[in-house]
Amino acid sequence: AAVATTAGLFIAASSAISHDIYANIINEDATQRQQVLVGRLSIILIGVLTIVFALNPQQPIAALVGFAFSLAAIVLFPMFFLGLWWENTNRPGALSGMTTGIIVWFIPMLNEGNFGLIDGGLGIDVLATWMPAIGSALVGTPIVFAVTIVVSLVTSEPPLETKQMVRQCHSPDPMPRDKTAADIVAEKNRDGNAPADD
Repeated sequence: AAVATTAGLFIAASSAISHDIYANIINEDATQRQQVLVGRLSIILIGVLTIVFALNPQQPIAALVGFAFSLAAIVLFPMFFLGLWWENTNRPGALSGMTTGIIVWFIPMLNEGNFGLIDGGLGIDVLATWMPAIGSALVGTPIVFAVTIVVSLVTSEPPLETKQMVRQCHSPDPMPRDKTAADIVAEKNRDGNAPADD
């Protein structure tokens, strides 16, 4: 069970790196072959990092799981929520929010010495009291929401097709099983049946 879970996480992480980051941000003209290569290299890198951290764990397994959930809550949850429910979330807003989330998560981790970079950590008592590493999501998640919303508001709006896909995901009309929200939006636009605010 542990090996299957690890394999699934490795595949999900490498897919996100190769498709979402490399093909959609770094190299938008990436071929399928390049994406597969980046995915394989990222699996190797993730494996090496996992082994290095597992050789000398800084905390018991329960604390490590708590750190991972804090990271997911700070960096990923605001993007999932806003991406699904607020159509004006754009790429600069999401990237700014995720970058802020990683920094906000990393500071209490470094303060408590969880990476072993600074012996004993920074030792800032106020930070350890009000934003402990294991509970950093309580403070970090609202900050990431605010950064994402503000940056999305002051930068250009996402394309109309993106807004239409968000609206389609919440449409009361059921979608056919063999079509995605993107397919339905493309059909509506092609047929001229989608008004500007649809």
